[in-house]
Amino acid sequence: MMAALTPHITGAISKTVNLPKEATSEHVKEIYRLSWQMGVKAIALYRDGCKVSQVLSSTKESGTTERPITDYSYQELIDYINTEKTVYKPMRIKPNGIRTAKVHKATINGLSVYITASYYEDGSLAEIFATSGRQGSLVRGLMESLSITISQMLQYGVTPKEISAIYRQQKYEPNGFVENHPYIKQVDSVSDLISKIIDIEIGDYSHCQVKPEDYEIQAIEAPAASAQIKFETKAEENHSAADYLYGEVCPDCQSTKMVKNGTCKVCIDCGSTTGCS
Repeated sequence: MMAALTPHITGAISKTVNLPKEATSEHVKEIYRLSWQMGVKAIALYRDGCKVSQVLSSTKESGTTERPITDYSYQELIDYINTEKTVYKPMRIKPNGIRTAKVHKATINGLSVYITASYYEDGSLAEIFATSGRQGSLVRGLMESLSITISQMLQYGVTPKEISAIYRQQKYEPNGFVENHPYIKQVDSVSDLISKIIDIEIGDYSHCQVKPEDYEIQAIEAPAASAQIKFETKAEENHSAADYLYGEVCPDCQSTKMVKNGTCKVCIDCGSTTGCS
């Protein structure tokens, strides 16, 4: 090929001739002689294994073939277990191409956020994707990064409850009052919004400002939580949602149920105050 192209160009072209590891100096001499006879102006040679490290190798080292573990004797199996290090590699389970999903819309200080939660065939949470209406904004890029991270965490087996706890109460802009969502009315950040939506998808409304009408009834049916439900019912019977100070977080339990107590604030979940007795 090079000999056919060389008469039609003024410069020179070169093609590397790859030689096997067993090539000798006579093979190299023959390649250069043949190139000269055919009028090739330049030629390059490379012998496999002539460098300490190389990108590709065309041969397989002898003696590297591993025996099947089924051929091992009992003692060889014991030695193998004692000498080999088992490396745990997590397995990612991707959802199918078409899956069920639910979209949550929320508006934070004028920024419309759309969070899509999709599921596996068994109904468990598989992906979380967040996007906004502002093309090319910093917040949009942040939400895309969060979406990829959270979705892969879910697919590698991290539970939604653990993921929600990681992103809960993170504070940065945009934050504040939330519109267009039936249960979430205030968030500290987009991460906090995603955390609350993950809680909603697993049936936990305890961190939402507004709860479904049948949520307390469902909670009372759980025997293990009966004592806690009774305490919360007694603590909340004197306060309505309008009494909560939105944007205020309890420094002890991180609850958002803070109410005025004279000139101070008190948490109706744990009872701690901001300084007043």
